[in-house]
Amino acid sequence: THLAEVFRPHVEPMLYERLEAACPSGAVFVWGSKSERTHQTYKVLGRDSLFLFRRGANVYKFGIVLEKAESPALAQALWGFDADGVPWSTIYFFGRIRDKLLPAAKINQHLGRSTNDHWQGLVVLTMRESEKVDNFFQKQLAEL
Repeated sequence: THLAEVFRPHVEPMLYERLEAACPSGAVFVWGSKSERTHQTYKVLGRDSLFLFRRGANVYKFGIVLEKAESPALAQALWGFDADGVPWSTIYFFGRIRDKLLPAAKINQHLGRSTNDHWQGLVVLTMRESEKVDNFFQKQLAEL
């Protein structure tokens, strides 16, 4: 989504400025969750947190969380309402996104987890696990 098209009318000016500085091309990647999940996600996904997108047995995209916001108006502008008539108003803004197909089993192995651990949704890692994943992805980025 392009910053000027949708975001400016629905986010605080300081947030808009931070996004504009972090995304000079104007392209912003966003993900939303229902506000009922805010107590689970909002506290744990801070600025510069690593995120992974997984489909089936593979991670196919990763990056960092630039910012987060609670905005029903922006959610409505981006996605409308879900089948329950609720906007997904907890919004995360992503940056430094990389496409890289990696078997999730390889990440699990690196973390010392069972290779068939099928995590999905939001998974919070311990600090030690986070450091291991960060080291793993620094190596992956170096290979790009």
